[in-house]
Amino acid sequence: MIDLNYYGSMWDENTTSLPPSQREEIVARALERLQHLSLSEITMIPLLQGEVKKAAREALSHAAISLNPAAFNEIVDMLIGRIAGFEYLMPILRRDDLSEITITPEGQLWIMKKGMTHFELLLDRVDFVSTQRVIEALLRANNRSISEATPILSGKIARTPQIEALRGGARIHVVHQSICTDGGPSINLRFFEPRPVTPQQLIAWELAPAQVIEELLSAVNREARLMVIGGTASGKTTTLSALCSAIPKDKRVIKIEDPEEIWLDHPHVLTMEARASTPGSSLDPITLSDCVDSAMRMTPQWLILGEVRDGQAAQALFRAQMSDHPGLSTFHAQNPSACVQRLVNIMGADCGTRAVDAKQAFAMGIDLLLQVGNVRGTRRLLGIWSIPYQLDAGEVDFESLFQFGDAVMIPWQPGAIL
Repeated sequence: MIDLNYYGSMWDENTTSLPPSQREEIVARALERLQHLSLSEITMIPLLQGEVKKAAREALSHAAISLNPAAFNEIVDMLIGRIAGFEYLMPILRRDDLSEITITPEGQLWIMKKGMTHFELLLDRVDFVSTQRVIEALLRANNRSISEATPILSGKIARTPQIEALRGGARIHVVHQSICTDGGPSINLRFFEPRPVTPQQLIAWELAPAQVIEELLSAVNREARLMVIGGTASGKTTTLSALCSAIPKDKRVIKIEDPEEIWLDHPHVLTMEARASTPGSSLDPITLSDCVDSAMRMTPQWLILGEVRDGQAAQALFRAQMSDHPGLSTFHAQNPSACVQRLVNIMGADCGTRAVDAKQAFAMGIDLLLQVGNVRGTRRLLGIWSIPYQLDAGEVDFESLFQFGDAVMIPWQPGAIL
């Protein structure tokens, strides 16, 4: 056992850290002072933070150790992580520059920084038991659990202003170790923006020239029905979020997501969130299509579908927008032709829609198609196309308004709805 009083004389307010063994002694003593906390108190981060700081000060005082704020906060983070179950994640969650964290079955922890398209290895080995506690903590807020019987689970973490990375909330996806081939579970955390993304941010990030962003905002303001396509982590949702700022403030907006991640700075927004059926629960699933159909009975003046995930959602969206409801949506596809082909496939498989009817619905329901993607590791707007309502020899006709490398965008001109 380390004599903390002995070591205490060696440290002063300039101390930036403690030796690992001494830090563990302080954490252990502080934990003894926190045994009285209930589960509800542990899950309330603001309350937990206050209790932890008090216990840490008492433990340090007992050891006659004085630390500077950075070193003290290091102790606090360790305690919160240990108690709340976040373990080694807590110091990482204090960062505000991350878009994603993934923990592999082998025990490696990788991070992706905002605006980047590749992962960086941060920790080469994390403890399996600690990872299990991390999973329990992440799922606690969803009142869910994972096991061999339910080996794949998706959920979300609500906005938590006291933790930098979680200020906008996060989406979580966990795969149980029983179906991972390398021993441990797999965890993905994707963080949402903590505040509405502005068009000025898109320009600052050099997604596209200022004139192009301004033309897109003008098109949205004139009720363009717009879809953003791209691959995984290409910036689809971020781009859509920024373009939402052009929706007139006197319009009623209905936003549909799975899960919710778009944060709108608008006075009149109703958000609906799809939900899957939970094993063992009598609750029916609520699909994106159900939400779109419900929205149409609530006088929407603008419709936002965070991501088209299946054929029913696509059909419901196009049906709504064919009736002259302006809207914004995203879809996972690498280019315009792949977008049409994938829509044809999912609408055919999920709804029995004929290929030509799926193409016509797309052409009549979407005015502008935007493609975002990665160029040399950064997100860029790769192309913008307008879509005539009529098919050309049975195929969707794309009219190019902008291609990556152009300085300006040809202004969009609304057509006549058939």
